[in-house]
Amino acid sequence: MRPVVGAGHPLATVRQPVSTHELEPHVQLVLSDPVDPAGQNYGLASARLWRFADLNRRYDFVLAGFGWCRMPEHLFADALGDGRLVELVIQDDTAPRDGLTIFAAHARDRVLGPGATHLLSALRKRFAA
Repeated sequence: MRPVVGAGHPLATVRQPVSTHELEPHVQLVLSDPVDPAGQNYGLASARLWRFADLNRRYDFVLAGFGWCRMPEHLFADALGDGRLVELVIQDDTAPRDGLTIFAAHARDRVLGPGATHLLSALRKRFAA
């Protein structure tokens, strides 16, 4: 997850690392769980939050310059390459740079079926450090 901003946003012209204090007055576009909007939050740095349940709508808003957000690299690579988005560098950023931790859990007293066994194996291979 990398912090990005639309090329027309005032933060896009800042060429040095920005502090969280400098980010605070700007709108941060945040994804929220539509089932539990009051759920866990990660990487919040702004006092002004606009919440989205849909990743594509949030992407539209960041491209239009309405605020900044954290996006998975594979989603914004093209827009970054052609100059529609600018990556922000945040001083002392506490958000994890390598993604969020995921867990797989199952009842110990039940053997995993073939589908779950395959999925767990694929996840281990895909996310092995």
